[in-house]
Amino acid sequence: PDASFDSVISVNALDHVDDFGQVASEMHRVVKPGGSIDFEVEYHAPTVPEPIEMTDEKVLEAFHGFELKPVISRTGHEMFETLASRFDLIPNQFERFGKERFVTWHGIKI
Repeated sequence: PDASFDSVISVNALDHVDDFGQVASEMHRVVKPGGSIDFEVEYHAPTVPEPIEMTDEKVLEAFHGFELKPVISRTGHEMFETLASRFDLIPNQFERFGKERFVTWHGIKI
């Protein structure tokens, strides 16, 4: 039902959907006023499994009904280097992630 959730969370999924605007609209519809959204998106050139080319402008436009702000922004290389260090992985496996950017957003429904 409308306005039925206190929070919606999405991790690296929104660039995989066919209709980003519709998904954002559904997130807005189900969150209660004053509720929150937290999501991470990967910014990259479109691919078959990741058809959406995300930008800050697209995110802000899609979630205009939220007080929205980015809380983390880092390159794919930075993100995977941090994970490699934290979990003792081989860091040189992540060189291909230099051009992508991962942005974590937090918003409160107005």
